[in-house]
Amino acid sequence: VDLHTFPAELFSQLPKLEMIDMFGVNLKKIKDYTFTNATELIQLHLIDNDLEEITAYTFFGARKLFNLVLHSCKISKISSNAFDTCTSLEYLNLANNNISSIDPDLFAPLKNLTIVHMYKSKLLSLSPKTFFYNKKLKILDFETNSIKGEITLEFDSVNLHHLDLSLIHI
Repeated sequence: VDLHTFPAELFSQLPKLEMIDMFGVNLKKIKDYTFTNATELIQLHLIDNDLEEITAYTFFGARKLFNLVLHSCKISKISSNAFDTCTSLEYLNLANNNISSIDPDLFAPLKNLTIVHMYKSKLLSLSPKTFFYNKKLKILDFETNSIKGEITLEFDSVNLHHLDLSLIHI
């Protein structure tokens, strides 16, 4: 199946939709504001697609979304406020992408974030305060990245249970 653009009209036709799974459908673009009417969406799995970029308005309005999987989507750029309206987000998987850097404030609005997977994301740098405001964070997985320089992370929490920095090439 080739669905190059996410069907924006989906939520007007199916307003009670809670989960979407689009594995390997060659998705290349999600139009800004597509999720404005996604009032019941709680899980979105877009594994193995060709998204490349997440803008400030890609997930705008997805307020109930708590599980977002963007594994292997060839993402190289994420806007600094890409997840600002995803305030219910608890689980975020950005693994196996082309994300060389992330804005230090990207995760700040996500007060419920508990699990982040960014293994094999080609990450080259990480700001110390990237996860400072995520007090509920329990699992951070940065395995197999090429972070340059010293890794210094500051936390305003002691809830972190699992930190994976395996195979990091410094």
